[in-house]
Amino acid sequence: HSSQNEQDNRHYAAAAKIPMLEPADSQEAKDFTIKAFDISEKYDTPVLLRITTRVAHSETLVEINDRVEIRRDYKLDRNPQKYAMLPAHARARHVFVEQRTDKLRALAENSEFNRIEKSKGKGKDKVGVITSGIAYQYVRDVMPDARILKIGLSWPLPEKLIRAFAAAVDKLYVVEELEPIIETHVRALGIDVVGKPAEMICGELSPARVRLFIEGTPIPQPSEKSRARPPVMCAGCPHRGIFYLLHKKDATVTG
Repeated sequence: HSSQNEQDNRHYAAAAKIPMLEPADSQEAKDFTIKAFDISEKYDTPVLLRITTRVAHSETLVEINDRVEIRRDYKLDRNPQKYAMLPAHARARHVFVEQRTDKLRALAENSEFNRIEKSKGKGKDKVGVITSGIAYQYVRDVMPDARILKIGLSWPLPEKLIRAFAAAVDKLYVVEELEPIIETHVRALGIDVVGKPAEMICGELSPARVRLFIEGTPIPQPSEKSRARPPVMCAGCPHRGIFYLLHKKDATVTG
């Protein structure tokens, strides 16, 4: 809730051609962070970890494994061909990035981050849901018996796995928070899919909004409006003093 804008940072992963992991709960947030370092070392790449508001604000039990000691004698390899992107270096690195992307696509197809959860009810395999991040929790709440493809590695997407999953169901939904990135990719594969209506692109998802999308069930309205709680500077925040002075001077600051 501290961002000045609502954006879908999955675009950055696709634009930069670097992998993105998207945890759905506290346990995955811890586990995926460790895995991100492993992927970074193995594939020589930065890794993005997409933490959305609801995952960041959640509190759940987390299983802790044995600590792993890290190297403390590491020295940076001063490699200008890798780190100084002059035109001559950039062309060679572009080849490396494309080769790395091919390896990451292979990782996505066989990754533990992406998994199919079979339906628990008779005849439920006719409907499938592709989802990721916190949206997975809402889908599980609204459709506990559904067949689900949970995406934990948000980029690159596992195209073969998606095709196989889609071929096994009669109707396919994509439930994702904010922009229809997975939906657009699935459509580009020539797969018919039901995506969120345009009005659901903005704002956080919730079980009620997912139920409205899947079942058409209206969202219950509260009987009373909650009391307004305008944002304030946190106690002890070093910005409070300067903010007070600017407010006292009726100053406007932009940028």
